[in-house]
Amino acid sequence: MALQKIDIDIVYPNSKSGDPARLMTQKINANFEEVYGALGIGNMLINCGVPINQRDFAGGALAAGAYGYDRWKAGTGGCNVTINASTGVFTHTSGPLQQVVEAPQLAWGKKLTISVEDPSVSITVSVGGATGTITAGSGRRGVTVTPSGSGNMVVQLTATGATYSRPKLERGIRREPTYLGIRRQNLRFASGIGGGSILKMAQPSQQLSFSIRLRRSHG
Repeated sequence: MALQKIDIDIVYPNSKSGDPARLMTQKINANFEEVYGALGIGNMLINCGVPINQRDFAGGALAAGAYGYDRWKAGTGGCNVTINASTGVFTHTSGPLQQVVEAPQLAWGKKLTISVEDPSVSITVSVGGATGTITAGSGRRGVTVTPSGSGNMVVQLTATGATYSRPKLERGIRREPTYLGIRRQNLRFASGIGGGSILKMAQPSQQLSFSIRLRRSHG
């Protein structure tokens, strides 16, 4: 969508100048919707917790290029991975595990941080060809890389005998816990009595909705 500019100069027959308030608000909403849709919020990866598993993949060995859990496939040489259906813990026995991020906006040539929770051993990662290592340890651990290129972005995690949880790819250098971004979206400020501000917790159904695109072309 092209930028919808707000007019402030045209003089209308009623002698008023510029877009009326309703039209102005519609343009602002449309512009922001476009921006937020392009950027996305939080994790650029999909299916990173308790797994969505439309193929009923039992876990284990995958041939190169074969998909198991939705969106996840084996890289060159194949891989062996199982995601616990109750806890979402990845048991990554061997090989490269990949996910294709479809034409991400404002990602190529920018700093991106890939992270996991509680990696038992070091994990080699590649984000659009830019490589790094997530070292073993407790809590959320990650590495920041700057991929160069265009189009779809291949994200790859390679490990041997590893366990970890909730892979996450974010724009910038932050490594936020997976719940924090959701909590921030659920909180909103509202005007209190006397002009003060109080922090209210909105209902999740009012503040947050998920849209998961599980395209067969990429898993």
